[in-house]
Amino acid sequence: KRGTTTTSLHGDSFLRTDITYVFHRIVQFTIILVAMSADFALWHHLLGSPFFLEHTRWEGIQFLGVPCFMLFFNLAILPVLMIVTKWATIGNFRNKFDLEPGQPTSKYFQLEDKTARTFFSFVSAPVWTAFRTLWQPRFYGTRTQNLIYAALGANIGTDVHIFSNGVEDYDTLTLGNASTVCHGCFVLGHIWEGQGITFGYTVISRGATILSDRQVWPGANVGA
Repeated sequence: KRGTTTTSLHGDSFLRTDITYVFHRIVQFTIILVAMSADFALWHHLLGSPFFLEHTRWEGIQFLGVPCFMLFFNLAILPVLMIVTKWATIGNFRNKFDLEPGQPTSKYFQLEDKTARTFFSFVSAPVWTAFRTLWQPRFYGTRTQNLIYAALGANIGTDVHIFSNGVEDYDTLTLGNASTVCHGCFVLGHIWEGQGITFGYTVISRGATILSDRQVWPGANVGA
């Protein structure tokens, strides 16, 4: 996959890379707007009240408007949006670089490559950023968080404790039984290198603990 191809604003290179990149970002914004619009409509239908009013037609019940909406959106909707956009945007990422058992545990892609651009259209985008900053810290170390990781494609064992939102690249991630990732850690299935990205499998073995502020890069296999 290494090469010297450069991205241009004209021709096939632009069509293969930038259009795909921009399209995925637009899809994510659209999903957020649809979800929020549906939530506004549900709020009004159930409570019979304009969104920003404190009182509803239900006597004796008061709602705080924006704070309650944001709480519901953060806790209930964001993980669903994350799962939907992940599979809609990049699908099963293991299939994108197809590492064979006899090959090295990581593989390099130029930034102009469709695989790299598709990946970049998901990470740091609206849904991904909101999920990691607003939802995930509320659920550190919980089974609920582990279930979301599994739904995103990660191999998660039992009694796993994740206390960092830097545990990324779900399809390429394996956390064995009773493993722990402490605060401030990055456990990654990708790393930026020069003019491209290297993807690879990352394994935290059974009973292993990654202490605070450490980084585990693609291709690593951490034992207990």
